[in-house]
Amino acid sequence: MPGWFFAHTHWYTLLEDTLTDESPVVDNWDDSVHDKLTKHTKGLLPTLQSEADMRYLVVPIHGKDHWSVVIIRFNETHDSCVIHHMDSIHQSHDTAQIGTFLSKWILYGLQVDMTIKTESTGITQQTNGYDCGVHVLYVITKLMEADKERNLLEYLENGGLPDSWGTTKIVANFRLKVHDMFTSLLESDSQ
Repeated sequence: MPGWFFAHTHWYTLLEDTLTDESPVVDNWDDSVHDKLTKHTKGLLPTLQSEADMRYLVVPIHGKDHWSVVIIRFNETHDSCVIHHMDSIHQSHDTAQIGTFLSKWILYGLQVDMTIKTESTGITQQTNGYDCGVHVLYVITKLMEADKERNLLEYLENGGLPDSWGTTKIVANFRLKVHDMFTSLLESDSQ
């Protein structure tokens, strides 16, 4: 989908492991850090610096046996962005820390001077301890659908996604759709 870019699923973990809040990022940021992180964004750096069509970067966050997701929303002129952290278990991942690491990457790794804001964007909370990955996939799917319908910016600017998006029953049905999709792909591959 035009304007959407996706970080590797373990890219944020690499970023977090590479940079720490205790030491200045400029001292940590060298060519080896740059190369290690850009390898896992598959050409993201030149795209952001040279093309105006990048609007959203999806960054899956995995840690402490839990998945959440960040959507970085860039404005049209790429002089500001908002880091939207969405977590189906409230405060399971530290939004401020995630914002700090991603801000360092934007400012020093991308070498782009922009205003950066971090927000915890509301999503429906899961009612069990095992659907976080399904929630992440479901939220990404719904965000992309909302972008097609031109509603996404309104949802993000109002600080949350519609409650109707993530009821337990809807997420369970989505899990079945994902299962069916993978089963179908495996069957077509074996033929």
